[in-house]
Amino acid sequence: MRFVLVLFLVACRPPNNSELQADAKVDDGQSYPAPNSGVFPAVGAEATLEIASWNIENFPASADIVSDVADIVASLDVDLLAVQEIADEPSFIELDDRLTDFSSVLSTHQYGTGEYQKLAVLYRDSELEVIEHELLFEQDGYLFPRPPLAIHFRRKTSGQKFWLVNVHLKAGWGTENRERRNGACNALAAVLRSKQDSAILVGDFNEVVTTSSGREVLRAWYDDDFDFVTAAVAQEGEVTFLPSDGMIDHVITKGMPSAREVVVKHLEAYYPNLVSEISDHIPVVAIYN
Repeated sequence: MRFVLVLFLVACRPPNNSELQADAKVDDGQSYPAPNSGVFPAVGAEATLEIASWNIENFPASADIVSDVADIVASLDVDLLAVQEIADEPSFIELDDRLTDFSSVLSTHQYGTGEYQKLAVLYRDSELEVIEHELLFEQDGYLFPRPPLAIHFRRKTSGQKFWLVNVHLKAGWGTENRERRNGACNALAAVLRSKQDSAILVGDFNEVVTTSSGREVLRAWYDDDFDFVTAAVAQEGEVTFLPSDGMIDHVITKGMPSAREVVVKHLEAYYPNLVSEISDHIPVVAIYN
């Protein structure tokens, strides 16, 4: 039985960098069959560290697909998966319970009472442990409709520490939405630069690198301080958002070695009804030695 770490916020907090109380452990008391880890060839391997991101689109689309998502995560076999658009907490707790090798951290943010698209992170217990975590920019709903989820990790095998920041930036076309995404990227770049340990920024940026306007929005990540890990495969024509054939889900790092490989897992090859039944996004994975 797995536990979900839920972030509770202290009532009086400084802007943009909330103090967090101790984790609250939530257990739904259910047991589930082991997920099918053989839906497709695994991306992960024992000798590597895999960092993945997947927008599961208002998870769950139906109660029936929680087990399918568990099968997908188990088959990916990655060490860390940042997810976006968790729309039902009990279903996420069920997902975590089904993945017995993983623990998780789930954002507390809500748009309003009972209305949310939460960020969360699933991580492999044998590989990683959480040092601390926080929600960023809670007071800035204009740039960040969904506050980024930042988690400080330690690798159990090597002792390496790094920050993982999971984001879901403002969606939509038009000048104002692009300016909001650009402002969010600039603010996040300052946060990553302030971290002493390495940092990995992942998530749904709602922006492509294949247009001049998209590159302008994302220009902070072309600075020498950062490695825009997914930019090359995006320029080569890879996609993560299937309805528009665009790559809007990215991985960006500071102070990390170069990724050994970037993999976009085309789940639609295994789930023909993926877009209508599970998600309109597919996962992107950065693999490190």
